[in-house]
Amino acid sequence: MHGSIEVLEPKPRKSLGINEAQAIQGWWEKNMGIDESPLQQAHRLEEEIREFSEAVRQSEINPSRKNILATGKEAADIFIFAVGIINRLGLDIENLIRQRAAFLPSADLQSPSLSLTRVQEIAAERQLILGNNGSSSQQIQILETLYLNLLQKTQEFEQDSAACTAHCAGGYMLDMAIFSLEIINRLGLDAEELFTTKLERNHHKYNVVRAQELISQGLHPQQARKRMKEEWTGD
Repeated sequence: MHGSIEVLEPKPRKSLGINEAQAIQGWWEKNMGIDESPLQQAHRLEEEIREFSEAVRQSEINPSRKNILATGKEAADIFIFAVGIINRLGLDIENLIRQRAAFLPSADLQSPSLSLTRVQEIAAERQLILGNNGSSSQQIQILETLYLNLLQKTQEFEQDSAACTAHCAGGYMLDMAIFSLEIINRLGLDAEELFTTKLERNHHKYNVVRAQELISQGLHPQQARKRMKEEWTGD
């Protein structure tokens, strides 16, 4: 289920609003037959973190533009995954960001919709104030710690929502999402371009029409995604 979050047909484009990105991800998950709990999705997020860590190590060995871009793409995957979990919690990511950014001295939160570019700027302001400028290995350690915290809070939410509400768990998911933006900032990449490209690629690689065809043939949604991954001939 997707709580009260609006689910829209995907139309990735430039100047994408953060709520539009959330709605696009929700549409894709719904039509892919993904019906996992927040905790199940949080467990799958671990694979994305491993892939990011490997990309960081490769870019340290060879800091080529190609490897730096690959690292940025893995960070974007983490952000998109976190957005999906926030969907599962029935929360509005833009409201979470506005609440978290309220302490920033230059935060302009009056616009009716926050673009991905503005959210990246907010992450940069937060990064400057908090001084999150450690080495690559330290960034990985912070990411892993954030993951363990959000996993614990998601478990608490599913076991006893009184101990940790959806908003509580969502806050930890947002920490992970914002930190992935800080990593993208450190790499000198454009988050909006990364996210738009990744959303478009995902919607081609994991085509919902093909997914529904495979599911109608008796495959579990996860098996359908695996089959489409094997069939994918793109980069």
